[in-house]
Amino acid sequence: MLTYVINLERSVDRRQVLTEKLARDSWPHTFVNAVDGRALSAQDRALYSPLLAFLRFGRGLKAGELACYLSHLKCLRQFLATDEPVCLVLEDDVDWTPGTGAVVQELAQVLGQHGEPWEVVNLGHVSKRPALAAPIARIAEDNAVSRIFDFPLTTHALLWNREGARHFLHRSRRIFDPVDVAARRIYSGTGLGLGLIARLVFQADFDSEIDASGSAGSGTASKPVEAWRRLRARQLRKYHLIRARRGFAAWTEREDFAATADPAH
Repeated sequence: MLTYVINLERSVDRRQVLTEKLARDSWPHTFVNAVDGRALSAQDRALYSPLLAFLRFGRGLKAGELACYLSHLKCLRQFLATDEPVCLVLEDDVDWTPGTGAVVQELAQVLGQHGEPWEVVNLGHVSKRPALAAPIARIAEDNAVSRIFDFPLTTHALLWNREGARHFLHRSRRIFDPVDVAARRIYSGTGLGLGLIARLVFQADFDSEIDASGSAGSGTASKPVEAWRRLRARQLRKYHLIRARRGFAAWTEREDFAATADPAH
């Protein structure tokens, strides 16, 4: 399976640690040089809209958040330049354990055979609202893949198909929120974002190097700006929950839902 690992060129230790972990699982992979938040070019910043970030997300993005987003887009573009049907995108702080690869392969095969539409699977987090999930199929002995209508945050392990990569790139022509928030915004309520009932890929105990550097906007927020940020955060949480509930309700009203609701099938 095509696998890209986002890694800053200067993060040699992380690259070595993850290479050893993936090798123990005989998992082929390619490291992709991450966009560096400390050295954003004018071209890098061209996709970013500070105004939209403030109006829609409640604050400007940190330089590292923008760099992380751009790094994911870089992987998706490279994926679409190949003929591969799916692509696994990992961040370099994943804790990959032996046996993980076999489950990922099984998951890809199950989704290919199932025939139901999907675009992305979050392997690194589970929904906080399992009631807003529609089971698709069981994988391994103790896990199952479901449609997650409240798409979870975190992007350290995402499995994409080609439709999902094209869709996410199209929706990312302007960047105004962090990549995990964007994924939630795009996929909550749609049924095209999937997840597992048990987390498959965890994050290792590393401080983020891509996210930690610099600021893409202004400095410390004033009290009115901070109040606006908190208000927007509450509004966004409510908005995504409403979308998730509506999407789940619409999906469960489909005539064929009962036939696909049993994860044992």
